[in-house]
Amino acid sequence: MEQTINRKKHPVIGKIIFWVFTGILAAAFFSAIFAIAVTFLWNWLMTDIFNLPAINYLQAFGLVILARLLVGGWHKGHHDKKYDSHFHHFFKKTTYDHNEDDFSGKNFKDYWEKEGKEAFNNYLNKNSVS
Repeated sequence: MEQTINRKKHPVIGKIIFWVFTGILAAAFFSAIFAIAVTFLWNWLMTDIFNLPAINYLQAFGLVILARLLVGGWHKGHHDKKYDSHFHHFFKKTTYDHNEDDFSGKNFKDYWEKEGKEAFNNYLNKNSVS
């Protein structure tokens, strides 16, 4: 009787390790590009405009981190359960407690004809007297 060996004992762990490694590489790559851009922009603009000294790559990277700490933060502690991501307004549909037909043109027009005009005129009269 042959026993089959299960080589995929923990496939989820392998995927997690792969994506963590890929994420670290991507973050390092984009950080390097961003720091290079900051270096060139600083040396091109700040030295001419404000007579500041030129900086090297590590100083630019330090400036990026410093600016992130002072201005941007790291978005930790965002514990509002209503928003799961920074792009929540793109992916989540706003839900209402009312029927979507409540604000259709026909219903609003009927309401305005029956109660809206009178209520609005009462509101204007009340505020103009005060």
